[in-house]
Amino acid sequence: MKSSLFIFALLALLAVEVLPASAADLSAYAGPEACRPCHQAAYEKWRGSFHSQAMGVPSPATVKGDFEKDNAYTYADNTSRAEVRDGRYWMTTNGPDGKPATYEIVHTLGARQQQTYLVRMPGGRLQVLPTIYDITRGRWFDTAEGVIRTDRPLRPDDYYYWSNPGRAWNSQCAECHATGVDNRYDQASDAYDTRVAAFTITCEACHGPAARHVAARAKGDTTDPAGKLTPLRRLSPSKSIELCAACHAKKHVMKAGFEPGGDFLAHFDPVLLDDDLNFYPDGRDKLLVFAYHPFSEGRPHREGGLVCADCHDPHGSGHVADLRLPPEDPGLCAGCHASIADRPEPHTHHPAGSAGSHCVRCHMPPGENETLTVTDHRMTVPAPRNTVRFGTPNACNQAGCHADRTPDWASRQAERWYGTYQTPYVQRAEAISRGRAGDPWAAGPLTRILTDPREGPFLRAAAASLLGRIGETHGPDALSAPLRDTSSIRNPKSEIRNPLSALLSALRDPHPSVRARAATALGQASALRALRPLLDALRDPVAAVRIRATFSLTALGHIPSPSDTAAHRAFAEHEAWVNGILADNPTARVTLGKAYEGRKDFQSALREYRAALRLNPSEAEAGARAEAVEGEIEKHRRATAMLSAGPAGGRTHAALGVMAERWGDYGRAVEHLTEALRRGMGAEAVLVSLGDACRGLGRREEAVRAYQQALALAPLSPGAIRGLALIAYAEGREEEGRGYEERYRKAVR
Repeated sequence: MKSSLFIFALLALLAVEVLPASAADLSAYAGPEACRPCHQAAYEKWRGSFHSQAMGVPSPATVKGDFEKDNAYTYADNTSRAEVRDGRYWMTTNGPDGKPATYEIVHTLGARQQQTYLVRMPGGRLQVLPTIYDITRGRWFDTAEGVIRTDRPLRPDDYYYWSNPGRAWNSQCAECHATGVDNRYDQASDAYDTRVAAFTITCEACHGPAARHVAARAKGDTTDPAGKLTPLRRLSPSKSIELCAACHAKKHVMKAGFEPGGDFLAHFDPVLLDDDLNFYPDGRDKLLVFAYHPFSEGRPHREGGLVCADCHDPHGSGHVADLRLPPEDPGLCAGCHASIADRPEPHTHHPAGSAGSHCVRCHMPPGENETLTVTDHRMTVPAPRNTVRFGTPNACNQAGCHADRTPDWASRQAERWYGTYQTPYVQRAEAISRGRAGDPWAAGPLTRILTDPREGPFLRAAAASLLGRIGETHGPDALSAPLRDTSSIRNPKSEIRNPLSALLSALRDPHPSVRARAATALGQASALRALRPLLDALRDPVAAVRIRATFSLTALGHIPSPSDTAAHRAFAEHEAWVNGILADNPTARVTLGKAYEGRKDFQSALREYRAALRLNPSEAEAGARAEAVEGEIEKHRRATAMLSAGPAGGRTHAALGVMAERWGDYGRAVEHLTEALRRGMGAEAVLVSLGDACRGLGRREEAVRAYQQALALAPLSPGAIRGLALIAYAEGREEEGRGYEERYRKAVR
């Protein structure tokens, strides 16, 4: 089995900061009732808000589903029946064994468009029942019909079957439906002892833990700094929307304890546009990605400072989505666009009061994702030509407008009214679409996106990721060709002349997401010249940049010596993250297993793959990699035993040395390989392995001698040339490193 050097499942998992999770300090929370005496009006509004209904205890006031009349629903071979008995709520449905059983509902989840129901299961789990109530349409539906995208009913052995870990509230829902979550997952027992400050979204979810604040105010003390909460009105626009994004973003949680005004990207990793599962190439969401990513990249926020609370009242309003005004009221937009709101026809070319003059219908068109109606929060202009080119939805051709006309017709009509405004939107979507496919053509357009500070940071970070995908598919040469057009590079003295130099420059970008994705992309592209900048990135102030740099260095063949504390620290941070807040995440465990493989620690890799399989027995990659590693471990054991039992000749020492280097036992490798050379076994493979082992011990001068001896025997030895390039780059001898890198490329072509 070949070692895995490309450890890039991180693309779906790593955040801009990855640190050990700190559990929420529940003693710091006071509870919503403690806020009521001083904030009566806000409290009463909150009581009727959707935030307060994020979770609930079943009662006639909280349950939205039909438990009385149309209370049975059949999907495939499962009939679920909801009922009320003596004031308690129950559902009969197929259980973990596939046979019908009856469960008491202990919590409701959600109350606006749909509502799910939770039951207690062994191991401290709260599980989401499979049959969900569609409040908008007044009907029941099954998880497999929309929430989990699948073309078949879920089986009891599926990870996302309702009683399995993929549908556990503790790991899948708690962070956004409760306040002050301390997950308390124990790996040894595979059980939770989850504690929360409140089973819904309370005042403190937005304003921060308030126990000190309440205590200080009770004593009349207004000077205690620890008793002061962050004034949310004073937050910058970016910090304001990040506060909402703690729940209203599709992201991966990296660290617990996010509070108002805190570093959002130290706690969460937003899903980016390079993810074709969640986004169309023009940036519109395919699945439920919530509002943060699209909204944060839009012009109204980035250029106008618009924040969520300008349109929504987080305390509650009684309107749809707790909007400050009904969605059809132009007053929502008139604050910034008064002249258009007063006379819409010249702008819209549609009669006032029609759907075509409705601000939201055109600039925030609704779409159905996962059975929910989701409003497009990019707040952008309709671009029906993207529908023609890429099949993306557009506002013009949606139901209620011009569903009977073609997107091509809508595009021509838009151009007749507004000119060629669609061109940059189509160009951007094409770059993303072709970049996702690994098309080298996209390297130039993606580089222009990456290097343009006028673009949003998450779009530029996605461009970096896609450049890495192109480099991984086609090699570093695909990123080394000069850009045909550098007019978009705003600094005329810039060193950016090709995509590779753009990625190297992106390691110094002000935004951590761009730096982190560039670090990953450089490893994917096997860009040896990135070694020195990646070594420098190990000291980046943001942990995820350091971690991604470590993995990319491994991909390039860099071996951290025992004294390379920066690399080992970054790896330890990744271990702590996975073993902390992501301990119950099978994908994270697979990622950590791959990281161990890259470090030649196969026993630890096998442990992680087995841990992933315990969490999700159908995790295909974990199963395949576990089987391969088990086979490699067994072959290594047998070969070592056989060689050790035989005559201790030069060939035996050579074989044992090569195997020891392969398994990261560099000290023993040097002993055996040196003895093999003394006995006349001076083959190229022996010398290259000796060079690699010496590099692993930090003995670079000895490594250079071994590589040079290998080249004397085989002038085109790829391993020796690569090793010399890595040493030259690591020591800052850039010109020498480039020379070796060119020789290496010729040797492997």
